[in-house]
Amino acid sequence: MLNNYGAVLQAYALQTFLSKYKNCEVEIINFKTDKHLRADRLFKPREGLLRNLVFVFLTLLHYCALSKRRKRTHKFKQDFYNLSQTYSSVDELLSNPPKKDIHVSGSDQVFNPTSEYMPIYYLQFPKGDSKKVAYAPSFGISKFTQQQKESIRNFICDFDALSCREVTGANLLSELTGKEIPVVVDPTLLLSSSDWSKIAVQPNIKVKYIFVYDLNGGNNLIHIAKRIQQVTGYKIICVTGNIAKFYKGCTQVYSAGPCEFVGWFKNAEYVVTDSFHGTMFSLIWGKPFFTYIATMSSATRIYSILSQLGLRDRIVENGKVSEFTYNQPQEFQAIDYSRILVNSIRFINNEILNEKIQ
Repeated sequence: MLNNYGAVLQAYALQTFLSKYKNCEVEIINFKTDKHLRADRLFKPREGLLRNLVFVFLTLLHYCALSKRRKRTHKFKQDFYNLSQTYSSVDELLSNPPKKDIHVSGSDQVFNPTSEYMPIYYLQFPKGDSKKVAYAPSFGISKFTQQQKESIRNFICDFDALSCREVTGANLLSELTGKEIPVVVDPTLLLSSSDWSKIAVQPNIKVKYIFVYDLNGGNNLIHIAKRIQQVTGYKIICVTGNIAKFYKGCTQVYSAGPCEFVGWFKNAEYVVTDSFHGTMFSLIWGKPFFTYIATMSSATRIYSILSQLGLRDRIVENGKVSEFTYNQPQEFQAIDYSRILVNSIRFINNEILNEKIQ
């Protein structure tokens, strides 16, 4: 179980959608290895003495806020997840899997062929006649070696139903299976803004703000936000996990748990992000947003969803930040993405619930 906002919230969304709206008894497999536990530590070893000293200093500087985020994330899981017993290794899960009618893998980069946990994410552990379904998995990469393709082919051969979150991934699965693979939405979009409002925490801020959610975009995101600020005069708030960055002219927040994270989106006037899930929550709340392409690993999934919605003009390309201008504060309309939900709900009804709907 990962602790980044997107992973935590998309798991919550799929569990909630299936249990609340489809009356399923849902359990999230609590797969937590030593590697996951080390990644959850506040003090993580770095390469090089100087690098270690710098990160220890920065962690101590922000310790209270970082500790609060960690506690809030753990509490969120305790309060909202229906978790299985803990499985601490691949072998443990393979040898003693939970007995369920249906096993669902997804979403996010669970089909990444470079993952050391491929046997788990590709559902190699269910025994007997348990149904195996992939809902909105992502590969995380767009180019594959022949060896990777063969590995994926072997892993997916006994799935009962496949879907994918991106067009490129669906095309690959179609190539490997000879079947048409549907493109479905990320689980976060399965819940409405009113559903998300039930967990959103109101930020402690009295003024209007531009919300920056930073994964890898750094100063490029702040540059975009400041261009918007020049027109609107709004304050800039930045949620980031990068404690090594200091962004002049904005307030950085390190303490947000999942509920606070959702609340920052809900109450923002504008959103600037380089994150796929940051883009999803901008859509959910109908916010004016710009998405910066900071890394190629995120590019495919962002292009895929925004192209489906006719929103490629919301993308700021890597290398074109200096060209970004903004001078029309009222140019945005909330986007109705209900039309792209149709295939997703049909897939869930047909393949997970076995309710054949055309």
